[in-house]
Amino acid sequence: MQSSLTASETMEFILVDEAGDRMGAVVKKDLIQKFENGASEGSWKIIQNFGLNPSTGQYRVTDERYKISFQTATTMTPTDDVSNDLFLRFAKFDQILAGTLNTNVLVDVIGQVVHCGELQVVNASNSIKTKIDFQMRDENENLMPTTLWDNFAEMLHAACQETEDGIVICVIRFAKLGLYKDIRSVSNAFNSSQVLINPKLQEIESFKNRIK
Repeated sequence: MQSSLTASETMEFILVDEAGDRMGAVVKKDLIQKFENGASEGSWKIIQNFGLNPSTGQYRVTDERYKISFQTATTMTPTDDVSNDLFLRFAKFDQILAGTLNTNVLVDVIGQVVHCGELQVVNASNSIKTKIDFQMRDENENLMPTTLWDNFAEMLHAACQETEDGIVICVIRFAKLGLYKDIRSVSNAFNSSQVLINPKLQEIESFKNRIK
């Protein structure tokens, strides 16, 4: 379970079941206080008596037609942990670059950082933000233009400066697909994404072996 507050003051959840299938969920403003304490990331819950709403708009976590809507009668009961898996499902670079994926749906991506730029301070959406532009490569030598913002940008820049073997692997969980001047790219979606740099995961070791 992962959650965040949106601009409309709803609370959005990303839910995953034991098979790794994802589904979005939303708690309206007047019910946030009831459910927010039980919405700890990584916890497993039994959720009952909920509604279903159409899943529309940008930056959805899944292409499912519906998302769960918490209601007054909804219950969220703790249960034993089912798995510690992150249930990563990496999108292929060639599919992103070809434009065959739904740009409204957030994806997981993994790549080796190459051509890393410098930190930049820019005015974006009427606020001052830090960003870094770089490219990631996959095991097939496809290059993906990538942008990270704010703390994620600083974290990546530090990793590139401190690496001893020159290899920096970046995982963006729930990344946003972009298109600007016919160039496709990925970036973090501000309050939804997670960025992992050289994480100690089996998927990372497997990826390193494939790019050697």
